Amino acid sequence: MSGRKMALGLACLSGQVTWLSALGRQVLTLMVFVSGDQTNQHDRDRHSMANREPPAGSEPAANSAEGSSIPRTAYQELLSSHQAAAGSWDSKEDTSHSASGSAVCNTDLAVEEEVATSTVPASGDPGTNRDDEHESPADPLNPACLVRKDSYKDLKAVRVVAVVFTGRRDRMRILMRYLRRDLRKHGGVVDKIVFALWQYTAKDLAYAKELMSSADGAQGTFEIQDFSEQRWGRTRMDADPTSKRMVQLYQSMNETETVYVKVDDDVVYIAEHAIAELVRERLRQRCLFVSANVVNHAIMSALHQDRGAHRGFWPTEEQQRNPALRLPWAKREDINTSPDFRIERFPASRCVVERWDCAALVHESFLDRAADNTLCVFNFGWHDFNRVGYREHRYIHRSPSINKEYWTQGARWSTNFFAFKVEDLDGVNWSNVHGKGDDEEEFTGPHSERRDRHSCAVGAALVVHFSYGSQEEGLMAYTKLLKRYDKLSRRVSKVWAPGARVESGWLGCPP
Repeated sequence: MSGRKMALGLACLSGQVTWLSALGRQVLTLMVFVSGDQTNQHDRDRHSMANREPPAGSEPAANSAEGSSIPRTAYQELLSSHQAAAGSWDSKEDTSHSASGSAVCNTDLAVEEEVATSTVPASGDPGTNRDDEHESPADPLNPACLVRKDSYKDLKAVRVVAVVFTGRRDRMRILMRYLRRDLRKHGGVVDKIVFALWQYTAKDLAYAKELMSSADGAQGTFEIQDFSEQRWGRTRMDADPTSKRMVQLYQSMNETETVYVKVDDDVVYIAEHAIAELVRERLRQRCLFVSANVVNHAIMSALHQDRGAHRGFWPTEEQQRNPALRLPWAKREDINTSPDFRIERFPASRCVVERWDCAALVHESFLDRAADNTLCVFNFGWHDFNRVGYREHRYIHRSPSINKEYWTQGARWSTNFFAFKVEDLDGVNWSNVHGKGDDEEEFTGPHSERRDRHSCAVGAALVVHFSYGSQEEGLMAYTKLLKRYDKLSRRVSKVWAPGARVESGWLGCPP
């Protein structure tokens, strides 16, 4: 039986009682499927069974004399009740439907049809022999990740707009291969991409215009909005908030029923279905802001480290002698246990935001796992950024737009790739948002505390953030990692085509 048929079969049996009888009327096996309030009632009945009166119509216990006042045990009472119920069923009656069971079945059918997702082994093998599983136990750090398919039927009526903080074309070329794949017209969930020009050169602007003249741009799927300093001028600390370009950028996202996804231009990998998973989590209304699972991230890099996702990479001796060679690092161990690459869970973790070599180790680990199909190790499921509160860390915030820095306290996390709706920005203190980094500081810190709403990250929504500003020079001077991400993205562009959804290999953890 297929997994889908089995799932539907179990759903349709919800609320039913199935009996297997042998040797006359003796009941050998009982399976009860309950749901909703029935489960709660079953628990209450189970705890109060010993003190409950026998149910009407039940037979006396077999070992008690007629009219005896000896109380029956809970087990005897339960057995008697089951036997009475069994006698009321026609043994030939098909028990696959009932009033309550049909309702549950129909609900599950609707969910099944809406989500319509499935997973199969990455090798394409539809099943695995259980005996083989015992002979070859899974390695939690080197799992056989599964390719996951998704029809996005549940998001058919949800408008999704990606807003890219646009500039560096060498990163943008990589990013756009993934975003084009995820356009709704190409089988994804993104209806529109807004290129919010922030900081750019003449060549960067030419590339943005090139995108606009492409087929997708000509059809209105792309839009350019200019929030650059060239147009708006330098930001003054005492300026009216409405005159600040960062404030104007966010306030331009004003469609109340739209789910927006903010994307940094140096995101160089987006897992298939990642945007859909962010949108789904935002629609569940459990979180204020919903972040992707970001590789090279001030908070999530520590989560990945603790899960063993980072491998023990080290620059080769030849690379150490001549860093200008920009050679790939060598893997020494399955996991990174080096004290030289220890990542703290901290908004300003030195091994993340200050050291390019830590970023290199993280990227080498990701690319190595992409090659051997173990990326699902990065998937932590779901993460609450505010479980420890809204003032978990104390650190220095730097605002380059107004050339100011100050000590602050919060649960700050990097907003490289996150989903939100217009209503989530209600109550933002825009006077604190001057420019780059200030949006992140305000949204994830004071604003979240005022709203008393937690933000979260979704493990299945895996993306890669290439560099923080302090990592940039070293990564570009001493590695070819950006070129390697470019090569990886080109593979993605080869396996999808407009009008046809072909899996590009996002790998989800096996059950």
